[in-house]
Amino acid sequence: MTLQEKILVLAALFHDIGKFEQRCTNRRIKHEELGAKLLFEFKDKFLPILGNDEKSFNRMMSCVAEHHNSNTKDELTKILRGADHLSASERVEFSETENDLSEKWSHKYLSSLFSKIYLNNNDGKTTKYYRHRTLDKKEYKILIPEYDSETDIKESGVNYTDKDFNEFKNQLKSVLAFYKEEKDFMSLANLILILFEKFMWCIPDFTGSDKTDISLYNHLKDVAGISLALLKSESKEKLNLIIGDLPGIQNYIFANIKSKPAQILRGRSIFVQLLTRNFASIFLNSLGLTEANVIMLAGGKFYILAQDSKDFESRYNEASSKIESYLIENFNYELSFSSAFSPFSVSKLKDRKDKFNFGDVIDEVSYKLLQQRNKPFVNNLFGETKVNFILNSSYIEPKEDSDSIKCDFTDKPIRKGREIYESWGGEDYQLERQVYNEWLVGRKIPYSDVIIGLNEDYNKVLWVEELKDYSTAKHKAEKKILLNPELDNLLKPENLNMDLLRDALILEVANFSTKGDKHVLEFEKMAKSNVGAEFLTLIKGDVDNLGLIMSSGLVDDIENFNAISRTTTLSNHLKYFFGFTMNGFLRDWDSGKLVSEFDDNTSDQRVYTVFAGGDDLLLVAPQSSSLKLVYELNKTFNDFVCNNPEVHMSYSLTNFKDHTPIRLMADIAEENQSVIKNSYQLNDLIDQIEKNKEVFHAINDKSGTLVFSTPIKNDFIPKLIEYKKNLVNWVNNEENRVTKGVVRNLLNLSQIMKEFSEKQDTRLLIWHPKLTYMINRLLKDKSGKYINPEVEEFFNTALNITKNDPEAVLLESLLYPVVCETIYALR
Repeated sequence: MTLQEKILVLAALFHDIGKFEQRCTNRRIKHEELGAKLLFEFKDKFLPILGNDEKSFNRMMSCVAEHHNSNTKDELTKILRGADHLSASERVEFSETENDLSEKWSHKYLSSLFSKIYLNNNDGKTTKYYRHRTLDKKEYKILIPEYDSETDIKESGVNYTDKDFNEFKNQLKSVLAFYKEEKDFMSLANLILILFEKFMWCIPDFTGSDKTDISLYNHLKDVAGISLALLKSESKEKLNLIIGDLPGIQNYIFANIKSKPAQILRGRSIFVQLLTRNFASIFLNSLGLTEANVIMLAGGKFYILAQDSKDFESRYNEASSKIESYLIENFNYELSFSSAFSPFSVSKLKDRKDKFNFGDVIDEVSYKLLQQRNKPFVNNLFGETKVNFILNSSYIEPKEDSDSIKCDFTDKPIRKGREIYESWGGEDYQLERQVYNEWLVGRKIPYSDVIIGLNEDYNKVLWVEELKDYSTAKHKAEKKILLNPELDNLLKPENLNMDLLRDALILEVANFSTKGDKHVLEFEKMAKSNVGAEFLTLIKGDVDNLGLIMSSGLVDDIENFNAISRTTTLSNHLKYFFGFTMNGFLRDWDSGKLVSEFDDNTSDQRVYTVFAGGDDLLLVAPQSSSLKLVYELNKTFNDFVCNNPEVHMSYSLTNFKDHTPIRLMADIAEENQSVIKNSYQLNDLIDQIEKNKEVFHAINDKSGTLVFSTPIKNDFIPKLIEYKKNLVNWVNNEENRVTKGVVRNLLNLSQIMKEFSEKQDTRLLIWHPKLTYMINRLLKDKSGKYINPEVEEFFNTALNITKNDPEAVLLESLLYPVVCETIYALR
């Protein structure tokens, strides 16, 4: 990286740092002045980074002090100024007056974008605010906005103070001291971003209006990325957006796992996310960009803001080809990679000409990406001098006591030079190297602070350790991945002084799973924790309409607020849910700290995270706790998105025995997820949008849960659990006369009801006289009365189904899954 690029990147990272001091100390001094003053205070730390060149340091400080000066002559300051406006284009008109010491200082708390998402109805939505707290993964609830007004937060006393700003400066001092030589700059930039995220994730970048929904962390990060991309662009008028994607990763995760699924599934999930992270870095290195240019990273995809230069395409193709070669060598074509890019006009985006917004840019590249998915490995299969369709591989020789050349976990042949032999639990295993990598990662499942050591090519895991066990002398590795690092631990001076962070990538994943004796709890043992039948449930969930939310959810009828940093803040906060909040929630669930309101038994509250990120999740849980887990998780998600009725999730529950092939269950879960989506999908959506303002509300939209092949709305899960709990209690008390035989009869009758609802065949109405006969014969005494009034209410409600009674209609929709849940609980 050139000296000029360093000056600009550092100036961009710190250009609004004075705002953080304002939020902490209430000093009524222009943020540019405070920022320049802070840089001068740390001059002795910045000088070595800038080659001990006083002029370079002064220029960096001048960029910060003058970035609102429209008359500046300095080229770097002009670029920084343009990037600042591009990052949050909707507030350009306020930029020049923000320093007026007036009411434009009043909005110091970050509001949640989720409380403002607007698809078709903006009525009754209440803006929610985050309190000032440093990012702490152990306190995941701080990521849930809970205040209805800034006044509420002030009165609560959860405000940043001088003490917090001084703590920030102490940690900044340690971070800047990390830089020792030229190659440390990229790692240093990443460390600065980590420090900024810790303190500024909940700080608004702008206080000039109540639209304080872009975090200062996201703004500083994006401005640094945009600035560098603009500097590297010839015209300064165009930039490129790159999207990279690993399609079909769920198919790979579940493919051909013959044994030890609990040991390897999560390892595969984490490893493909690691690949995505590494592939983004390959593009960054090829283009000479920093981590700040990765504006989004989630769900197997990454988005990079890059320059529009003469050599851009050649560098882009070089990175793509390198990634394809890696996948061919290490995954034998099992995983493919797709990428696309598109240039866009800087001025058009900044000025919002023709309502052009960043969502339009994403849509354009996403369309190109869909086209590229049909052309995997194009750089390697169709080279300039070759067309290579033949796999030329030789495989290992069988060992003396075996004729197998296959991997013990996947049953696939092992290519020569890729075999690994490992002993675990008293058994010897023959593993393919990539499978071994995933197995090794999958077994280590601490909540955070996991370090993965790899070789130079990222194709062999050398060791997996917790941060507390790491030492430079003990753990040699060319590359390192830090998995869910606790920021306080990571930023300790003693850890910064190790080589830990050199050549290291940081990956945030949802990785919590119940522990067994030493490692992850095996599925066989998890099944035994059930209350009732020993089944497991694959819980699949995803956010409804996320593409629409990202492209249109921040655009109302009057203004268009879909700027770069607003989009990245929204993406970043989704990352917080699927990473930090999910991990913390599941940790509390597993420990019994989180007790369901329906059931105070926590012995079955076990969980295994296959993956969670982007917009979807896949969990394994005991069947008896799966429904209450979905309910509590969905309740947490609703709190996270400020109970916005237009932001919701759909789920499907797929039950299986622990020895069932996991690939089969994954395919069925995928089909079940399609069923729940299609069950509530409107065929006349465009027409309904015009007629019904609430068409995207959860009660009207896709949102629901598939339970025993029956779609139900998430709001009705509590009623389902209540009915099931009552039936189980009645069966366990013989005096109620509700026996297992009654429940079996109910199952048959509910199936007939369900068939009638689907076919409207009046012959199927036979269920009603059959139910009446069963009630009179088995549930009433000789005088024709029920023993238990609650039993009477339930069965009378069932008899009222034909009368369109609202409670009876609800029971009809729930009866089949209620009875199935009851039967499983009584086994």
